[in-house]
Amino acid sequence: MRTRIVGLAIALAVLFLLSILTTFQIATAMTPTTPHIRIQKQDRNELRGGEPTTFMISVTLHPSDSASLVYMNADGTLAQLNFPPHTTDVTRTIYLITETSTSAPGMVFTGYAFGLIPFRNGVIDKQYRFLRPVSVTIEYRDDIVPIGMSEIQIELYHSTTSQWIRAGDTCNPPLAFQQDTDLNTMTGFICAPAYYGIFGAHRHYLPSVWKS
Repeated sequence: MRTRIVGLAIALAVLFLLSILTTFQIATAMTPTTPHIRIQKQDRNELRGGEPTTFMISVTLHPSDSASLVYMNADGTLAQLNFPPHTTDVTRTIYLITETSTSAPGMVFTGYAFGLIPFRNGVIDKQYRFLRPVSVTIEYRDDIVPIGMSEIQIELYHSTTSQWIRAGDTCNPPLAFQQDTDLNTMTGFICAPAYYGIFGAHRHYLPSVWKS
């Protein structure tokens, strides 16, 4: 009798282990290959040549996978970046750092800016550019529009070493952003990891001259 009980217990234990193994295999098979957003420690002042040391959002890019990265600041302005497959030729990690203050000549900062910093093997990859255009969708609130400006005067800009240019100009040829003032969104493409910010630009128009 005792032998039968022991045998039954062993059989039940084997069945239990098999069920666990099967569940694990199913879960593994269902796990997507798209990289997940994860929080990293990164020091803002060391981003141009050091290892991460303060809290930061990042995503790992693999050559054959797509990926996405979403950042929302305290006032609810949101940016979603979608990286298509083959954006990179080797595995790289893109860190998104947040900025709360910056300036550009002749423009008004709205309070929303971020930087995209590419790392490869733990070192900043300063020469890397996206191999395919990365789509960007920004959802903003009406109150980020600078006083005295209209909504159509705010745009996403990219910082070069000497000036701020429109974000789509990072691509060759340049790709225009589209703005939907009813939905409060901007959509477009960027082709370089760099610093980006939403600014209000003063637009000056030449007066029309009519001849009779």
